[in-house]
Amino acid sequence: MNRLAKLLNEKNILKYGDFTLRNGSTSHYYCDIKEAFGYPKILNKITDELLKLVPKNTTCIAGSGYGGITLATLIAHKKKLPLVLVRDKVKDHGTKKAIDGYIPEKKDVVCIVDDVYTTGSSISDTRERLLTLRVKFAKPVVVLNRSRKPSILSLLTDEDLRSRRVDLKSEKIPKSPYRA
Repeated sequence: MNRLAKLLNEKNILKYGDFTLRNGSTSHYYCDIKEAFGYPKILNKITDELLKLVPKNTTCIAGSGYGGITLATLIAHKKKLPLVLVRDKVKDHGTKKAIDGYIPEKKDVVCIVDDVYTTGSSISDTRERLLTLRVKFAKPVVVLNRSRKPSILSLLTDEDLRSRRVDLKSEKIPKSPYRA
């Protein structure tokens, strides 16, 4: 079994049941990657594995949202690359910036990091905000890719977790009281 899936299962971060996802679709499992942030061993495992997926031509790392910014910060720090923080909404006070941290230049190749990819709206929104800077993009990197898009680099796929249901069940997954 995938070591990461096993760690997520051990801490009840990977849950089985009936869940409604942010996009309104339903799923028989839910993986709240942000819960993993509270466990240094799991967060280190996720970070170390994501580091291996970042394309070699990447010159800076971008993240948005609660999950993406956390992971992007860790990846940028460990890779010693500039960090681009993209706001979901432009601030209505102060400098009213949409981007904090490093502002990528035309020569940069940006790798967007996020926690979960389902429909791609978060990565698409982040990319959209950066397009005005005329940068290039590397393939995005995520922990869990729920889509079947091969253009997304990920540690876990929907198939990994759905196919593991039987294996994980034999390891006595506690029934989750959570609903997404």
